[in-house]
Amino acid sequence: MYFVKNFNNNVALVKDQLNIAWVVIGNGIGFGKKYGEPIDETQVEQRFIAVAEHVAGAQTQCLRCANRPVPSQVSV
Repeated sequence: MYFVKNFNNNVALVKDQLNIAWVVIGNGIGFGKKYGEPIDETQVEQRFIAVAEHVAGAQTQCLRCANRPVPSQVSV
């Protein structure tokens, strides 16, 4: 997984090797990261798939919780 955007020190937007966007939570996971840097996946405590959906004509971003380990090849 590589870093895309920092929400705060403990929450970041990342993409995996299949270019799937994830919001990950972990202690210090986004601290000091720059775009494209790999993240330490052992720091990930929770991960959520970012899914674009259209609701009433407006595009929204939704998060689907992954409460269990998710294989690296996920079909959404």
